[in-house]
Amino acid sequence: MTQCNSQVDLFSTGRRVVTATFVDTPLSSDAGVVLVGRLDQKLRVTERLAASLRDGRDATKVQHSTLDLLRQRAYQIACGYEDASDATSLRYDPGFQVALGRVPDADAALASQPTLSRFEQRRHAELLSFSNTLCDLWIERLRAKARRSKRRLRIVLDFDSTDFVTYGEQQLALFHGHYGNYIYYPLLVFDQHGWPVAAMLRPGRTRSAGVVAALLRIYRRLVEAGLRFEMTLRADAGFSSPELYETCETLGVRYVIGLITHSALVTRLESTMQRAREIAEQQGRAKIITDFTMRWGRKTQHDRRIVAKAPPSGRTRAS
Repeated sequence: MTQCNSQVDLFSTGRRVVTATFVDTPLSSDAGVVLVGRLDQKLRVTERLAASLRDGRDATKVQHSTLDLLRQRAYQIACGYEDASDATSLRYDPGFQVALGRVPDADAALASQPTLSRFEQRRHAELLSFSNTLCDLWIERLRAKARRSKRRLRIVLDFDSTDFVTYGEQQLALFHGHYGNYIYYPLLVFDQHGWPVAAMLRPGRTRSAGVVAALLRIYRRLVEAGLRFEMTLRADAGFSSPELYETCETLGVRYVIGLITHSALVTRLESTMQRAREIAEQQGRAKIITDFTMRWGRKTQHDRRIVAKAPPSGRTRAS
């Protein structure tokens, strides 16, 4: 936010000079947040999420509603302000004030950092209902699509993790060697169109924890909604586990899950790798994609199909 205090002479009319004066006019560097607010209000995302939260505060002392607190925090994150401490200055930003339906003014200040921090602290026990509401919003979109088409819905879910750097000594914030920091490692689920379906807060050092539970919850809510669908799950090698394979096979869910390069895979693909090297020597480049069945993991009871890419570099990638 910039404070502007200047006077500019525009032109003269006889002995009179027409000037433009800007006195203590607050400007915003985040005008895009107004668009974010309008889009959110149209989709009713934060409105529905706020309705799933309990507010145990004394109503006579409440200055900022649960909806306003949630919107302020969500809009800040959407604009790249991840820390609640950013509210110290952004609460006076006219762009954010307009996005929350207020007339820009010093008296229209949004919530302070301590207020937002207390708001987040009270929400830990309600994260599951939060995630369920997110899933319900997605299912409503699927229902609308199903009404327009009599075909079975084709759903693709992408499971992924992300690093959330922590500060201080938060419980279960653990050091992760790949990211080189103390983090939480939340699980995120999106559909093929990028719509958020589910989110789960997890400790900072985990791999596939919570994935099966999230998949079962999403699948159950789809069935309870009466939708006819085919589902495919996509995930990287960090989610590779016999438990997830077996759950997908039991539910009839197709899955494409990455595999970490393993000596057994390298041995199985040695002839394919040699062929890729020979082609690369002749043509300058090569990439061979092949598939085979193999029993993967000590607890696996049967063979599974593995698709592998063999570049001449000597490293294989499989899923």
